[in-house]
Amino acid sequence: MTRRLAALLLALAALRWPAELREDMLAEWSAEVHTLAGTGRHWPMLRFAASLAATRARVRPFSLATTARRAWAGLRLLFVLPVAALAVGTLGGWFPLLAIAGAVLMAVLGRTAVPRRMPVTVLIPAVTVPGCALYTVFCALGTSNVVKSGQYALGNLVFCAGLTLILAVVARLVHRRRQRQAWLAGIVGAVIAADVAVAVAVSYLGHTGLHPAGAPMWFVAAITGTGFGLPHPNAEEIFTIRDILDPPIFLALAGLALGAVVTARARIPATADG
Repeated sequence: MTRRLAALLLALAALRWPAELREDMLAEWSAEVHTLAGTGRHWPMLRFAASLAATRARVRPFSLATTARRAWAGLRLLFVLPVAALAVGTLGGWFPLLAIAGAVLMAVLGRTAVPRRMPVTVLIPAVTVPGCALYTVFCALGTSNVVKSGQYALGNLVFCAGLTLILAVVARLVHRRRQRQAWLAGIVGAVIAADVAVAVAVSYLGHTGLHPAGAPMWFVAAITGTGFGLPHPNAEEIFTIRDILDPPIFLALAGLALGAVVTARARIPATADG
């Protein structure tokens, strides 16, 4: 009976601590209670549990394990996952199926590897800005051509802005328990955002050899490697588009962002982010 009462007091005490620390603190307290109970010191055990339940947590104790987990979560979100998306997208440039498979893989990673307690207003820029920024930096480092650098930056900026708007819609749909519609809206919206980004980037300062009538098809043609029998874009134009940008990277970044936002939004109470 005393053990159950002590366990109840510890559970109440844990509620006073930040959510990310409750599990660790409860484990430490339970171990202490178990030790006291094992030596027959039931009164000290109850006094210990009651004191914890009656005392508010004033200072978060330093925990090397907790600090390491937080550091890894931040590094993973801001660098590791975006770099993985860039690598997967680069490989996807070889074959259309690889590009699609890479987007699916990044969506799975987004569902499992991104922190789920973040408010959506923080999560959305966290899964869009780092990847697009790293892509811009890597592209700039890979060329000394100022025009090409501008194309990369402009295309990534347009894609990042478009994907951010799409993710806001996706988050709202998931909040309304409409996950299928959310996935559909996210996939279609991401393709449209990538299509616009490619068209804007390729058209930056004008680009000879590309017929503007084929602009709505540039992204899809660059992914699939075909113009589907249309006069534009032809094979030479598709090669030019792929030389300017790596469109499969947009798919990989979109997959990561969609997986993260759909999963996180489904687990966050409405009061967490309004």
